Amino acid sequence: MAGKSKRTQRLIDLSINERCHAAWLLTGTPIKNGRPVNLFPLLEAISHPLSKDRWEYERRYCNGYRGAFGWDNTGAAFLDELAQKTEDCILRRTKADCLDLPEKQRIFKPAEIKAKELKTYNSEISELVQDYRDRVKAGEVSPEAQALVTLGILRKVGSKYKVGSAIALAEELLEQGQQVVIFGEFKESVNAVYSAFAGNAELLTGDTPQDERQLMCDRFQSGESKVFVGTIKAGGVGLTLTAASNVILLDRPWTPGDAEQAEDRCHRIGQSSAVSAFWIQLGLVDKMVDELIDSKQARIDKVLKGKTKTLRGLSSPAELAKELLKIL
Repeated sequence: MAGKSKRTQRLIDLSINERCHAAWLLTGTPIKNGRPVNLFPLLEAISHPLSKDRWEYERRYCNGYRGAFGWDNTGAAFLDELAQKTEDCILRRTKADCLDLPEKQRIFKPAEIKAKELKTYNSEISELVQDYRDRVKAGEVSPEAQALVTLGILRKVGSKYKVGSAIALAEELLEQGQQVVIFGEFKESVNAVYSAFAGNAELLTGDTPQDERQLMCDRFQSGESKVFVGTIKAGGVGLTLTAASNVILLDRPWTPGDAEQAEDRCHRIGQSSAVSAFWIQLGLVDKMVDELIDSKQARIDKVLKGKTKTLRGLSSPAELAKELLKIL
């Protein structure tokens, strides 16, 4: 919930109205990005004591400071204390608490690329990084903003080179008589994967008409089609794809909740088999992005579960991008 959105402000106005006797909030993602600042609007809506002074809250729990570009509240600090002070107003129930589901395991699988392709990939990456450095040195762009843009391009390039690995893994699972779900961030890569299985696959992207989506799920669930391919944004939530116990994430979104939601299209009510979620990784870019996702999840767990260790200075996507472009 964005603290400055009209929806959030209207909710807060309603909750603090004198005619409102109590506010009980239900959310699947209280801290979507692993940032304690995400929790503040919820605390404000229930008139929690910590919401009385936003500046003090952000200074202490968000590691807030005055930086070169203004007030930065994207950090995290004193999470054990924050968990302790909010435990009386947060009732957390995970899927494991509520549902008797089979095990889910996450598998980091290195992309398998031929030597010639790897050489071409490294060449593309080097050119993009050098272009970024040249433009920063010439003062043409902001280092922070351009770093994030460049990282997005690097991820898209890497996604293209991981398509073959996703296809090979899916073919291996199909040969074992299994069905498979494949999600990616970039439409071009998703389309390329789908093309390899056309005639035996479903393709769900933002261009798919709404009235077609359930029909696609039904065909997959019945076994009429064996492969379900989609973009994470279009298909990563709301679908039931329990006919498959294997899901391949060609790429990952920035937020851990969205990555888990994509995996959980297979890991939900109706699933009887253990689920395997394969995260295909190519080089340093993927490894660092996946580490950022893990660090965000660690923040969320520390606030909501009340673990004692405090995390400070975890990277934002922009910070990660700058650091990555220094070492590539």
